[in-house]
Amino acid sequence: MPPLRRLADENFNNDVTRALVRRRPDLDIVRAQEAGIGGKSDPEVLAWAAAESRVILTHDVSTMKLHAFSRIKAGEPMPGVWELSRHVSVAQAV
Repeated sequence: MPPLRRLADENFNNDVTRALVRRRPDLDIVRAQEAGIGGKSDPEVLAWAAAESRVILTHDVSTMKLHAFSRIKAGEPMPGVWELSRHVSVAQAV
């Protein structure tokens, strides 16, 4: 099974991202800004993540999952979305 690839959404807590990489330097994670998709709409981010086989890490619990479900209903690829509350501490998130 290939390793899980991740995409940190534009507004995902960078402290969590850095802590994850410190804990697991081999972790395959890219930030939306680094991928050139910062500022893109949720459907565009989901399409990019699907094309790159990346699971999205997001705090966007209001709209991202709705767009993800739309992709699934349409039969489009959907590697996954992990939603994390902004109220979770960095230690709990990691």
